[in-house]
Amino acid sequence: MKSVQKSAWKVKEMSNETRLIPINMRITEEEFHCLKLGVKPKDMDDRWFIYFENNQLYFHRSWTGSCIFIASITEKSPDDILITDVRITQNKQEFNVPEKKQKGLFLNLLYSMFTL
Repeated sequence: MKSVQKSAWKVKEMSNETRLIPINMRITEEEFHCLKLGVKPKDMDDRWFIYFENNQLYFHRSWTGSCIFIASITEKSPDDILITDVRITQNKQEFNVPEKKQKGLFLNLLYSMFTL
């Protein structure tokens, strides 16, 4: 399977209004492989365009192209892969989700990628 590339979708850079949340989550080599493949929407029901570039996993809203999440990933070895943190836009016009729910939404999206 071929990885999704940034150029496959019309995307916008993340807003300057952001917050950084530590994640420090270990993932397996197989899970890392799933993340690196990314997600390209197939129809209007698919809400996310996701791609991996320069040790970061980018999550864009498919309809608007707005960048909502950027997760940083450190790969020390195939047995030592860590999602260190996630940067989340705080631009309410692009992502109007209360702060207390943002991390949970990100983790749900992340876990759903492992089951695709």
